[in-house]
Amino acid sequence: MNFSEKFASNSPFKNVEEPKKPELTEEEKKRLHAVASINYDKVESSGGVDLGTIQSTKKKEEEKETTPLKQGGYEGAADVVGAATYIPTAHMYTDMFNKIGQAAMDIEANIKNKKSKEQQQKDLAAVEAGTMTQAQYDLKYPKAKTQKYKENKDGTFSLIT
Repeated sequence: MNFSEKFASNSPFKNVEEPKKPELTEEEKKRLHAVASINYDKVESSGGVDLGTIQSTKKKEEEKETTPLKQGGYEGAADVVGAATYIPTAHMYTDMFNKIGQAAMDIEANIKNKKSKEQQQKDLAAVEAGTMTQAQYDLKYPKAKTQKYKENKDGTFSLIT
């Protein structure tokens, strides 16, 4: 006997006996059978009374007509004959991933913007303390220029340079 056969024969479940199920009395069996045989048609048609004597064939007939095979599914090729409803979901996934990507970029931009503002505040304090000149500060943080736009004939706008 080789190693793999010895290893496979060492099962922890080899000598374990399966626990026996407790025996049910006749009364318990009848009660379980009554509960298991309740369905919606019996409850609806009987008003909740005498559920054991009512039998409905209506549901069985409906089930036969509404099987996927009867509706043209499976071998019936519902997608080919136009009976199937196809709902494309690619755009939903594209939008979802775009939103996730945009949120990640916004978070990163906010972190960088926060650090930049903190550094700018420190440099402004350095200018006031005299350890940095105003010219150095202006070179590092140029003032934003206001940009002017003109309206085109087609209703769009162009930057005036």
